[in-house]
Amino acid sequence: MTHRDRVGGALVHSELALALPAATADSGDASVVLERGGPGSGAVVDGPGVGQAWLERDGSHTRVRVETHGGASREAVLGFVQGIVLPAALQLGGAWHVHAGSVVVDARVVVLIGEPGAGKSLLAASLARLGHAFYGDDGLVIAMGVSPRAILGSPNLRLADEAALAVQVDAGDVGRCPSSGKQIVTPAVAGIAVDQRELPVRAFYALSRGPSSSQPRFASVKPSRAAVELLGAEFHPSPGTRSAVEERARFESAVSLARQVPMRSMVAPDDLERLPEIAAALVADLRSSLP
Repeated sequence: MTHRDRVGGALVHSELALALPAATADSGDASVVLERGGPGSGAVVDGPGVGQAWLERDGSHTRVRVETHGGASREAVLGFVQGIVLPAALQLGGAWHVHAGSVVVDARVVVLIGEPGAGKSLLAASLARLGHAFYGDDGLVIAMGVSPRAILGSPNLRLADEAALAVQVDAGDVGRCPSSGKQIVTPAVAGIAVDQRELPVRAFYALSRGPSSSQPRFASVKPSRAAVELLGAEFHPSPGTRSAVEERARFESAVSLARQVPMRSMVAPDDLERLPEIAAALVADLRSSLP
């Protein structure tokens, strides 16, 4: 059975069921074709413990072959395909794929970036606990244009055991990310609302951790520095395969995105008990500095 889905301006034909809006029967030619099986040619995307995918750009569309392991849970497969493989395919078509957590505040998407361990997943979950809809964790796809917009977030939370307890998530019998060991928690299990409409990107927040006794600190990030941060947070399955032309396009996209969407830095106290305070401080900073 072939599923027809739409994300951004892309029509997706897939042999796997995805959590995306269904496309109508007269939607035209597919931008992305997802097929079961492997191996294939082109860039390789690994999902440790879940499977592999092969991506090849063919004219105006990207063809993807996906091979999954028999023991992988449906949540793990969906997280791999929709959270990593499909974004990589959209990226080959010109979208921007960033390693980030994301939530919706006042009908616009706030994107959380930072080094591993900076607390992106934890803060996204905490903001969702405050009533701001979850958009994605670990990955976000942004359609480039005059007004960049979020078009696809990775569907599940990835939380370390301590983090899951801190945001009061009783995950129960869930899968784990083989590469990080984090719990793969669906929003339904976490009891948080999800909003994955296509929405404008309101702001980026570059996260880092400070002393547990400190107060959350915020500052504006100049576009030149923001472009560097975005390049560091960008995800690409096989960066060594990019040509000089592709590298230049990647740089130009980062510069354009940094000029169009403001970025703020946030140094948050390293104290799990203060998560509601930290999340509320981010929302207050957002609304006061970027109305």
